Amino acid sequence: SRSNSAATVAMVSANYGGRGKRKVMPQPKVFDIFQCGHQIMPVLPVGSSKKDGALPSLMEANACQDGIRAVTPSDQKLMNLYLHGVRDILTGATLKTRSIQFPEGKKASPFNEKVRWKGGDWCEYCFTMAGGARVQNVRDLVEETITKNVPGDWLEAGAWRGGCSIMARVVQNVMGEDANRRTYVCDSFSGLPLASTSADNDNWHQQHFLEVSQSEVEGNFKRFVPLDDNVRFRKGYFSESLPKVREELLAQGRQLAVLRGDGDMYESCMDI
Repeated sequence: SRSNSAATVAMVSANYGGRGKRKVMPQPKVFDIFQCGHQIMPVLPVGSSKKDGALPSLMEANACQDGIRAVTPSDQKLMNLYLHGVRDILTGATLKTRSIQFPEGKKASPFNEKVRWKGGDWCEYCFTMAGGARVQNVRDLVEETITKNVPGDWLEAGAWRGGCSIMARVVQNVMGEDANRRTYVCDSFSGLPLASTSADNDNWHQQHFLEVSQSEVEGNFKRFVPLDDNVRFRKGYFSESLPKVREELLAQGRQLAVLRGDGDMYESCMDI
């Protein structure tokens, strides 16, 4: 069980031996999530009352037309191994890629595992500078919205090479929600703007290391997940792109489940 809630998924079918004698079968295991076809969902804990929008009951789980199967600890172990591997590839931890100096320079420092985990460096060859802890948090949040049946899409404002959004989309795919949930990737795809308020300066605009084209980010996505209509790139500064995304969501009756903002500059964060 992934929590203290107890939702029993019957895994034992009648199994008779010779002369009509029934073999002694093990007791059903207790899980709090089940798999219906490709979709992984939680089950309403036994004894809980059904409410509008609540989790499916055990009876509804067993009525799954595609076949019901409890997600076993072995399944979860394999999923964890895969998602941990994706996380460490995205951050450059797997290959121990070097750090470059901030502000941008030619010198590089050796890989430091603790610094990389905290997201305290600019990794030279990686898909995100967020660091292992933050990318793990992305996975945890997206997974939680799915297992707890929280509706909505993922949006990242400030994507650089796309690593955090790739992590979010991988989780949506692994948990069978890729057809139901969108991944919005919002970025200028040309670096940061010149400062327009006294709270900022032009240093960020001069960091060419942060300039990553949309086509490059799309290529990065394709290394991990298919690019379909539910992966949506929105190019432009946040003051231009985010209002359009808001209008799109409202017009289609959709909402966001997780929003990640990484604007660096004061003005960008206020726009988010």
